[in-house]
Amino acid sequence: MRDPLTQQWVRSVNAFVGDTLTFRLTYASAADVDAKEIVIRDYLPRGMTYVNGSA
Repeated sequence: MRDPLTQQWVRSVNAFVGDTLTFRLTYASAADVDAKEIVIRDYLPRGMTYVNGSA
């Protein structure tokens, strides 16, 4: 997540109801060929909701 105060990427922040959080997902392949048809899933922690259309 990006810390809204420092704008640095961190592992956790103190968030409150109504706060907007920014996440970053990264993927790297160790193979020598292009990855095709991959699926990446990430689940929000309990109590968080995704606002449809916000990303």
